[in-house]
Amino acid sequence: MKGKNFRSYFLAPMILQLAVIVLFSAISLPPAQANEGGDRLEQLGQQPAVRKVKPKAAPKKTVRKRAVPKRTIRKRKTPRRRIVRKRTKVGPQEVRGTQLIKPLDVKWWLKPLDQRFVPGEVLVVLKPGTEEGQIERIAKENRLRLLAAEQNTLLGARIYLLDYEHDTPVPDIVRALQRDGVVDSAQPNFLYATQQNAPGGEKARKNYNLQYALKNLGVGEAHDRLKGYKSIVAVLDSQMDLDHPELDGAVSHAYNAIDRGGPDEPNAHGTAIGSIIAARHQLTGVAPGASIATVRAFEKVSRFGPALGTTRALLKGVDWAFALKARIFNLSFAGPKDPLFLRALERISKSGAILIASAGNEGARSPALYPAAADMVIAVTAVNQKNNLFIAASHGDYVEMASPGVDILVAMPDRRYGFMSGTSMAAAHVSGIAALILEHDPDISARGLREILISTAQDLGSKGRDSLYGAGRANASAAIKAILQ
Repeated sequence: MKGKNFRSYFLAPMILQLAVIVLFSAISLPPAQANEGGDRLEQLGQQPAVRKVKPKAAPKKTVRKRAVPKRTIRKRKTPRRRIVRKRTKVGPQEVRGTQLIKPLDVKWWLKPLDQRFVPGEVLVVLKPGTEEGQIERIAKENRLRLLAAEQNTLLGARIYLLDYEHDTPVPDIVRALQRDGVVDSAQPNFLYATQQNAPGGEKARKNYNLQYALKNLGVGEAHDRLKGYKSIVAVLDSQMDLDHPELDGAVSHAYNAIDRGGPDEPNAHGTAIGSIIAARHQLTGVAPGASIATVRAFEKVSRFGPALGTTRALLKGVDWAFALKARIFNLSFAGPKDPLFLRALERISKSGAILIASAGNEGARSPALYPAAADMVIAVTAVNQKNNLFIAASHGDYVEMASPGVDILVAMPDRRYGFMSGTSMAAAHVSGIAALILEHDPDISARGLREILISTAQDLGSKGRDSLYGAGRANASAAIKAILQ
């Protein structure tokens, strides 16, 4: 009993201790770790019994801020001391162009009409029977230089061109020459300008509805009977583009009246006028069967502005065209009253020529512009598609009739097309109608043809003839019916 009691005395505490350890490990450890053995128990004994876990913080909401551009702060510069320089007096600006015309003031067109001439040049005609040596004497006495002596068949006289470099005003030189006993006439070399606005650049489509002028003028009905065959229209203008498809076969004769100009580069104005009269490709001219005798009498002397021509070039051109027996003269330009040029126009008018000119693009307050204001010339103003007067058209009692001249689809250099406006375009339409009439009656007088154009015009504006529209808008259909009766 003593031996059993002794074993139970020592074994009981050990069993109890072991049971407590087993019970503790079963409670504290996860199931997978409770059976790892004594080594794991020793490790656990070295660690703290309870581990504090910090709660996870809630995620912060991100707020998107509106982007604001950074502002750059410019440093203020200290103002420098301004250096005042003495201003030098600058003379009038000049337009540098070709040799056709000497340098001009930029605003030369703002001058009165009688002051629009080439600076430092005069034209002189001597009385019949005067010895040739007299012109050298006149030049020497007035400190002039003889540039050219040209025989004009139309006037039956030799025209002398003289220039000078001293500061004497041209009117003073002219008055001094007129006092000479052997001088028949002396005058400045006047300037003329083509009458158009800046060209556009639209391409033409094969759609004749774009040519509203043909419809308004009744050209379609007229073409059923006449197209202007065997009619010669002399066009005194700038260089035409003779290689343009619209003018292929339309130009029968060409003449260069400018011997001091630049190269023969095609100009928009001359090309446009030719296409209005006799286009025959994608466009339809008013008289597609007519022949054009083109005279290069105008030159582009600056990048901006119209082409310019002189008395001398116009006299040469008219003389040449009249020798070809041209009956119609299209004069789509305007300028001052020029005694010598008007003498030439009067001569060809008495010989049966029909003279048609643009009334001008200088507005309501414009003075009478020439050659349109001359009695022997038919002055044509421009209207738009709705028969309203062109805003820049000149007014005056000399206006005889109107014709479409606003946003006209025309041929332009380098095989291009565009829209142009001006009384130049209006005059070209009337020249085409005159060519249709001449095909039917080549022997009609200038007076008779003029009466047909005016009597068949459609009245516009106030009743009867007025200073805005003249007798009214031209009517090709009515004019052809009148001559066929």
